[in-house]
Amino acid sequence: STQSTWGYGEDGLKHGGTGDFGVVGGYKFSGDPDMVFKQFFGVANPFESIGELSAMQANEHQFFSKEGARVKDPPHCNDIKVDLPCSLEELASGAFKVVTYEVPILDESGKELRKEARQSELQLSIGAKAGTDICFPKLGTERTGWINGDVHVIIKEQVHPRFTRDGNDLRTTFDITLEQALTGFSVNVNTLDGRTLNIFINEIVHPKFIKRVSGEGMPTESGQKGDLLISFSTTFPRYLTAEQQREIKRILNAK
Repeated sequence: STQSTWGYGEDGLKHGGTGDFGVVGGYKFSGDPDMVFKQFFGVANPFESIGELSAMQANEHQFFSKEGARVKDPPHCNDIKVDLPCSLEELASGAFKVVTYEVPILDESGKELRKEARQSELQLSIGAKAGTDICFPKLGTERTGWINGDVHVIIKEQVHPRFTRDGNDLRTTFDITLEQALTGFSVNVNTLDGRTLNIFINEIVHPKFIKRVSGEGMPTESGQKGDLLISFSTTFPRYLTAEQQREIKRILNAK
């Protein structure tokens, strides 16, 4: 029956039924349906806009809900952001780092009492990228009665003397002469992990030429590596004699 299902029935409703799925805190039936409507919804006229937050929030009962009896979580303090400069070598190897920062300590009113120096340790992921956000929950700003803020460590990639990063690829540029560009040459590339690669170039090096060396870029957590992309800046002679010009024309126009 309806009475056995809900545990109250008509008598229970008239005398102030309550429970997990009833009206929190109970109520007293007045015999006036308008009064009952107002008790539930905060307005006496059922045709008024009961969606107004001010009326609903002023009502001590929240119909068919436990929300009225639920204690709200305290507010959350501001988070702290800390930049962590990292070299390409550190990002490639997954280095161990220590980050230092200051934590504001506030009283109940929000007034700063002091700042405390803190340190956190972290292990970089192999191949971690600039902009990666590493979060240390509840180690940030502290305020009495509030939940501590978080500390967000943001990876900042330092400028490298030889390489620039392009996703998982590494780019580098060598200066060469016009003779080398036309006749071939080799370059030595010092890698991030301390090896030396000897790369032979036997193609004609035009302005858009790029030498791709597979698997010599940035490593990743999956064990794969990007590529090494080598560009060249050709230095042209500032002057050619008439005889040199004739010889170059003869060579270039040869069948």
